[in-house]
Amino acid sequence: EQVARIPSGNPLTAGRAQFLDLAGDGQVDLVELDRPLAGFYERTDDQDWESFRAFRLIPNVAWNDPNLKFIDLTGDGHTDVLITEDLAFTWYPSLAEEGFGTAARVSVPTDEERGPRVVFADGTQTVSLADLSGDGLTDIVRIRNGEVCYWPNLGYGRFGAKVTMDDAPWFDAPDQFDPRRIRLADTDGSGVTDIIYLGRNQTRFWFNQSGNSWSEANELPGFPPVDNITSVTAVDLLGNGTACLVWSSPLPGASRAPMKYLNLMAEGKPHLLVRTINNLGAETHVRYAPSTYFYLRDKYDGKPWITKLPFPVHVIERVETYDHISGNRFVTRYAYHHGYFDGVEREFRGFGMVEQFDSEEFAALTADGTLPAATNVDAASHVPPVLTKTWFHTGIYVERNWISTQLAKEYYGAPAPDDPDYENELELFIKSEELLPDTVLPAGLLLEEEREACRALKGSMLRQEVYALDGTEKELHPYTVTEQNFTIRLVQPKADNRYGVFFTHAREAISYHYERNPADPRVGHALTLEVDSFGNVLKSAAIGYGRSQPDLTLSADDRGKQAELLVTCTENGVTNPIDSDNAYRTPLPSESRTYELGGLVLTAGETRFGFDELLNAVVAAAALAYEETLTAGQKRLIEHVRTLYRPDDLGAAQGNPLALLPLGQLQSLALPGESYK
Repeated sequence: EQVARIPSGNPLTAGRAQFLDLAGDGQVDLVELDRPLAGFYERTDDQDWESFRAFRLIPNVAWNDPNLKFIDLTGDGHTDVLITEDLAFTWYPSLAEEGFGTAARVSVPTDEERGPRVVFADGTQTVSLADLSGDGLTDIVRIRNGEVCYWPNLGYGRFGAKVTMDDAPWFDAPDQFDPRRIRLADTDGSGVTDIIYLGRNQTRFWFNQSGNSWSEANELPGFPPVDNITSVTAVDLLGNGTACLVWSSPLPGASRAPMKYLNLMAEGKPHLLVRTINNLGAETHVRYAPSTYFYLRDKYDGKPWITKLPFPVHVIERVETYDHISGNRFVTRYAYHHGYFDGVEREFRGFGMVEQFDSEEFAALTADGTLPAATNVDAASHVPPVLTKTWFHTGIYVERNWISTQLAKEYYGAPAPDDPDYENELELFIKSEELLPDTVLPAGLLLEEEREACRALKGSMLRQEVYALDGTEKELHPYTVTEQNFTIRLVQPKADNRYGVFFTHAREAISYHYERNPADPRVGHALTLEVDSFGNVLKSAAIGYGRSQPDLTLSADDRGKQAELLVTCTENGVTNPIDSDNAYRTPLPSESRTYELGGLVLTAGETRFGFDELLNAVVAAAALAYEETLTAGQKRLIEHVRTLYRPDDLGAAQGNPLALLPLGQLQSLALPGESYK
C-alpha cells in the first residue's frame, strides 16, 4: 500500500529523520533532530501530515552519536534522551511536543557490579536496550559469548546493580562469534526479551526465564542462510501483536524473493485461555483474533473505522461450547469495529460497535475434529443464526452537539451510502424522531471539561439491534431495536484540580419491536426524570405508544385498545444516608408510588414525547386515589410500596423486639423490617 503523502523534502530519504511518538498518544511523529531548526511533522487521523513544527527547547548534542539512545526513563510514556559516557550518564527529559528539557547528569559507579559502565559504541560486545526483567522498563543489556548481564532501569537515569543471568548461551566458537548477529525479541509472548543468534549454518534462540536464566538452545529450522549482506530484523510484520523474523537480501541470487519472514508465533498469541472443562459435561473452546484483522476487513469492505487503534488488541473471535451429555454444540462469533485509544488519557476504551453471531451458519455446527459430532445439526432442529449489533460509547469527544450519534450512519433506517443526497439524508435521519436526542452536556463547561465529560460515558451502550439471518428478504429488518441516551451532571469543576468530576445516568431509552415488519413496530419509551446524588432514581416514567397501523382483521374494540396511549410514572423515596466515622451506607429504598397518567396526547405530527414535555406533565399532574376516575391533568395511584427498617439494637432500647424505625429512616446495620404493598 502506498503512503498517501509524505512531508515536503522527504526527510526519510535524506537520512535525517526518524519516527517517534513524542506525545505518547499513539500517533507516530516524523522527527527531524539533526538540522538547524529541529522539529517534527505530526500524523493526523486521516493519515496525512501536519505542517512542520519546531521544538521550543532542544539540547545541543550530536544526534548521530552511537552512545545516544532514546529511552523512557521516567515511566511517563514519553521518550527521553540518554547519553552514556565513561564516568556518567546524561539524560534529557522529554517535554512531549515541546522538545527536550534541561540535562540531568547521573554519576556511574566505578565498579560495574554496582552500576553500568558501558558505552554503546563498543564493538567488541553487544550493548543494547531491552526489557530483560519483564517490569516494563527498558534495561541496559550487555551480551558476550557465554555471558549475558543487565542493569535494571530504576528510572530518572538511574540503573541498579548488575544482574548476571545463569546458563548464558555460547552462541558460537570464540573465534567466529559475531555480536552483530544477535537479535533481541519476545519470541514466545511472555513479555520478556529473548535472544536470537543468526549463525552461519543455523539460527537458534534462547528463552528468557524471567530475567534470571536462559533455557536450552532451540533451533529455527528452514530459516534462510545469513551473511554479512543479509538484513534480519525482528518486527511485528503481520500487525497481529506477535513477532516475525524478517530476512532480506539485496544480492542478485535473492531477486526472486528478496524478502522472507518467519512467524515466530504462527499458532497465535500464546498464554491466552483457549479451553475450559467444568467437569459437569460442558466443554468450551475459545478462539482469538487481533483487532487488525477486523480493521483491515472493514477497510477492504469499504467501511473504514471512525476511530483507530495504534496497536493490535487480541479479542475473542469465537466461542464454541459442547454439551457432552446432550450432544449439542453452540457457537458464538464476534466481530469488532471502531476500536478507540484515548491518546490524552492513554487508555484503551474498547470498540464502538460489536457484532455477535449466535450459532453461525448451519455448516459451522458440523464437527471440525476438535470436539465430538453434534446432535443438533439436523435441519429440522436448525435455528437461524441470531445477529446482535451493539453500539457503545467509547468516551471519544468530537464536538459538543455530536456526543452519542457518531455512529448513527450504521443504524437501521439510515440512508444508504450510495444515496445521491446521502449527507443531507443522514442529517435528517439523525434529527428525526426515529432517534433519541443526543446526550446532554452541562452548560458552561470548558473545552477540557467537555472532553472529560464524554470520557465519563465510556462503556455505555448506545443502541442494540437484533436480527435473524435466515437468508430471506426479511433478514434485513430487525426483530428489536433499543436505543438510549444519557445525562451528564457536573459534580466538581476542574478549576485548580487536575480533573473534573462527572456523574452520568440513563436519560431516555426507547425500544422498537419490529418483528421484522418496519411498518408496524410496537414502541416503548422509558424516561429517567430525576436522580439524586447517589444515583437513586427518584422519578421515572414509562410510555407504551399506541399502534399506528391498525389490524383490520381485529374487532373495532380491540383496535381501539391497541391504539391507546398508556403512560405510567413512578416516584421513589429513599432513606437517609449513613456517613459516620465507623459506618458508611448509601440510601436504601423506603417508598415507591406508581401512577397512571391521564389525558396525555401527542402533538400532531409527532411520534413520541419529549423529555421536558413529560417531566412537566408528571410534576403538574394532581394525584388521585386508586378508586377515583382518571381525567386529563391527573395521575391515579395504581401501586404503593413501603419498606420499614429495624433499629440496630433490634428494639432493646424500647423493650420491643418488633420495633420499627419511622418511614425513611435507616441505621448502620440496615436491618430489614416490614414491607407493605
